[in-house]
Amino acid sequence: MMRNPRLRLGLTGALLLAVGAGAGTVRAEKLHGIVYYVDKVDPARQALIAERYHLGLIEGHYGPDAVAIKSLNPDFKWFEYNSCTDNYVPGTEHDGLVAIASVNGWDIDDAYLHFFEDTEIVLEGDTLHIPGWGGGGAVSREEARVPVFYGSNTRKVLNFTGRGRYLNKLGIIDRAFGEPFPGTSLYPDGVFLDNAAFKLWSTGTVLEGGRVAEAPGNPVYGSNEFQEWHWFENLSPFLAALKDTLEGSAAWSADGARKEMMINVTNIWNDSYVTSDLADILCMEFQYSPVRNWGPSFVMNAYQREVMAAAAGIGTLQLAKIQTTVSGETGAFDYDEGLLGNAAFWLVTRTSTTVFSPMGTFNPMKAEWDTLNWRGVLDVVNDDLGEAVGDAFVVTTGTDPVGAAYTVTGRHYDNGLAVVRNRGRWDEGLGTETAVTVPLPGTYRRVDPDGNSGGNVTHIDLRNGEGAIFLSGDTGDTGGGPEGPPDPVGDLARPLRLVATNPRHGTVNVPAGAPVRIEFDGSLQQPVPADRMVVTGSESGARGGTLDTENDGRRLVFLPDSPWLPGEQVVVWISPSLARADGERLDANRDAVGGTPGLDAFSFQFTVAP
Repeated sequence: MMRNPRLRLGLTGALLLAVGAGAGTVRAEKLHGIVYYVDKVDPARQALIAERYHLGLIEGHYGPDAVAIKSLNPDFKWFEYNSCTDNYVPGTEHDGLVAIASVNGWDIDDAYLHFFEDTEIVLEGDTLHIPGWGGGGAVSREEARVPVFYGSNTRKVLNFTGRGRYLNKLGIIDRAFGEPFPGTSLYPDGVFLDNAAFKLWSTGTVLEGGRVAEAPGNPVYGSNEFQEWHWFENLSPFLAALKDTLEGSAAWSADGARKEMMINVTNIWNDSYVTSDLADILCMEFQYSPVRNWGPSFVMNAYQREVMAAAAGIGTLQLAKIQTTVSGETGAFDYDEGLLGNAAFWLVTRTSTTVFSPMGTFNPMKAEWDTLNWRGVLDVVNDDLGEAVGDAFVVTTGTDPVGAAYTVTGRHYDNGLAVVRNRGRWDEGLGTETAVTVPLPGTYRRVDPDGNSGGNVTHIDLRNGEGAIFLSGDTGDTGGGPEGPPDPVGDLARPLRLVATNPRHGTVNVPAGAPVRIEFDGSLQQPVPADRMVVTGSESGARGGTLDTENDGRRLVFLPDSPWLPGEQVVVWISPSLARADGERLDANRDAVGGTPGLDAFSFQFTVAP
């Protein structure tokens, strides 16, 4: 992530309120985060921040403000910034490493990466000439340090192998937790590690040389080979070791508190963030926006990643960029429409450990701060919407008037609904000509950005890149979904509804001999044909087994012929042709019409214990 010495970006540590974290019904307070990059905020705004937000990113010299807000909300958590993969040289993070190295008699350059050979590299349009150490003209290791981001050559990439791993760990811990905020007795609750994604950003363009001394085989800086080494052998093992150390921090921290760790993975997802247990919370800078994030399956993929993280006890921060236009394409949203769209995306994909923070402004002193980061719709979401009921689901798909394919994804809540239509492709616009009529799974009242709700509707027009939030209608649906109350359909027979799955979607560490059970809202047509359920293991392939019913035919049970393989992912697919005893077929997308191919199939997945 780009920043300058005074403008640093990132956010927050975990607030794990995991009451049933993971897929399906969520039962936890909705979480909000703030970036706090000024001091001397007036007391009225401090009180608002303490009431509204749960955690924040701060730099240490804003300590008096941190104390004031913490005194108003003792549960509020502050996270101290650290750039993680690079330091300004000179700079305070570098100075801290110098002090630690000096005390221990170590070489400070063990903490940095170096070019092996003489190198020409372009950063920000400036060509830098850096001598190599060991295979070039450098007379000291300091001369050969690898730069990142700036053409001024002021930011240097850190080395997390050998002694560098231990030196940098000591540096991060000491800077974050060695002393309280200046002028106070308050210590940070956690550390935020910026620039900690699977890929090292802004490595520039190497014109000549570029081989890195510390990496085996000396791959060229920024190449795929370098990026693989940097993540799997350099940064990722370091993050895992640091997380392990912080898990025992209550025994050594000055205030006796467990210190938390959050890493900024930006918009680059890799499952190893979760499977290697690299943080308490993952900051997804810029994510998520229905304008910015395109692709027909993107929303469901985002939901599945949220579920995966929550199931492992890892929280997420959606630090959502508010994007209202697409370069070179037609159409635009107002700012408040963009904020509402991001909130709808969050509501569709969140778990109980997901923190939401629009990227409005990081300056609470700014006159328009409150409206850039908050609108009345968020008060409605917190106070009136209730909690998520069931998993995210596809509301409808189709082709819009300009010929573009679209997918609308939704999530039921106790007292309403959230839907989002993200852009289908990177080159699609946002114009009113893209609008389609979307049938809603009940009767609702649409909420505008200011928090006002309109009259009852059963359909809405939704443009490309738009989201919407609803409260339940006065005479209509109560927001039921899987595990929620069924939706009435007048005097007509209601299609078959799926109520719950066991294991739930995204569950990990499922026993090797566990059956699959799926609950429905009525007795199934007997006998159930074998092709109505398809079960596939990522290692074992298509699985055979016994398909039966329980609970007076309302529960479908699959028992595999042989145990699941250790660690494999199992995908369960239910055919839209599955029918209730009265002949009504499965209505997976809850549009009151069952059995539609491509719309009413249902699938979920789980992971077997290693």
